[in-house]
Amino acid sequence: MPKVFAASKINLNFTIPNIKSGLPLRIWDVLGSGGFLMTNFQAEIPYYFKHREDLVCFESIDELTELCGYYLKHEDARRQIAENGYRKVRAHHTYEQRIAQMMEILQKGEENGI
Repeated sequence: MPKVFAASKINLNFTIPNIKSGLPLRIWDVLGSGGFLMTNFQAEIPYYFKHREDLVCFESIDELTELCGYYLKHEDARRQIAENGYRKVRAHHTYEQRIAQMMEILQKGEENGI
């Protein structure tokens, strides 16, 4: 899938309405593969990524359609956003970094008798 994400002009993510929190793995997979991602907005996105800098968010199908047209015509902008998202994931959101964070939390818990 990473090659598909990287080769696609636009990758779409639709998070179903009953998922109220968290970010789906697809966001991390697409960005970590160097793909350009458009996703419906979720409250957690601004904690990790910047809209129109690392990925592109939409709030309606009409907005999605408009944005797809725009980014298909503006390849340089699309490629820059994909590159930004890739760099952010590689710099701050790898599995190794998450494991190190979890180990640190566990170690602090042990030190505090938890």
